[in-house]
Formats: sequence, C-alpha cells, structure tokens
Amino acid sequence: MSIELKQVHVLRDGRPILQDLSLTLPERGIVGLSGPSGCGKTTLLHTLCGLLKPDSGTVSGLARGRVGVAFQEDRLLPWLTVRDNLDLVLHDRTRAEIWLERMQLAGQGSQFPHQLSGGMKRRIALARALAFDSDLILLDEPFQGMDDALKQNLYGWVREAAGTRPLLLVTHDAAECDALAGTMWLADGPPLVIFHSR
Repeated sequence: MSIELKQVHVLRDGRPILQDLSLTLPERGIVGLSGPSGCGKTTLLHTLCGLLKPDSGTVSGLARGRVGVAFQEDRLLPWLTVRDNLDLVLHDRTRAEIWLERMQLAGQGSQFPHQLSGGMKRRIALARALAFDSDLILLDEPFQGMDDALKQNLYGWVREAAGTRPLLLVTHDAAECDALAGTMWLADGPPLVIFHSR
C-alpha cells in the first residue's frame, strides 16, 4: 500500500505551511525533494513521521507507523554510547557493529556523542534511520558537511535501504539528487507546492 497525503493542511501561527497538499510516495525507491529554505519541506517530514498532526486531511499507508528519520540535527541521546544509540532501533549488538563499519566508524561504538565530530554524529543518525525496520525513511540533509568521497561510499547503503520501502531525501545538493533519486520533486512555498520534475 502506498503512503499518501490527501488534502493535508498544517497551520503554523495561523499561516498555512501545507495547504490542500495531496501526494503519493512510490512503494519503494528514492524521491529527492529540493526547494528553498522555509518553503515547508521540514513541515512535510514532520507530518509524515507523526510529529505534526495535520489540522485537516489524512496521511495513510503507514500501517505500522514505523518511520526511520535522520533530521538536520543528529538527535542522538547524549547519555548513550554510539553503539547504544544504534541498538535502540536494532536490538542487536552485532548488527550495530556492522552499521558502524558501513558508516566508516568501526571502533567508535564505545564513544559518546559529545566525543564525535559533527560529521560522525550525522553518520550515526543516518545509520539509525537506514537500519530501522520501518515502512518509510525520511532523510533531511543527511550528507551535510561530508566530503564527496565519503558521500559516494554511503550512497550504496541509502540505495539498499530504499530497495524495499520509500525514502524521501530532502537536499539542496543537486548532485546528491542526481546520484540517488529516481524521482525528483521541486518545492516552493509556503504554502508548500511540489512540482514533479522527473
């Protein structure tokens, strides 16, 4: 079953950020979403993952309500080690170690978030979103601050995760969209308007 928004309205301080928005995500694969800051992209992500309840309209197709999310901020739990942050979604220490290797962070599992650089924390947040057994993955600028060689190494894991479920990638980087997204949506607003470009 496809994930679908139907006539969704979200107001912030009386202003419409999402207004009569209807869209359908493909059953699997990567959709790139690009648009100017403040147009409503993050509000869309918050609505899809359940952090914001629409003022009207419906979000359907998330039967289990399980969404893997990497926000612009890493949102790691500071009192847990890197391994324990991954274990929250994996419940399997061996798989946590595998994901640390995939993110080129082998040997960092016993570190705490404050001991990592910003880019390292972003990779842990990305691993947590990709590894989670979810119905949908939402990534908000996941590669920000990473060099091109590192990004290229991580793209394969993003593609693999999107092989069984939809993944919505918000980015300002056209090269990331070209490299990853099978479908590209261009956004403007507020209120958010989405144009399908491919």
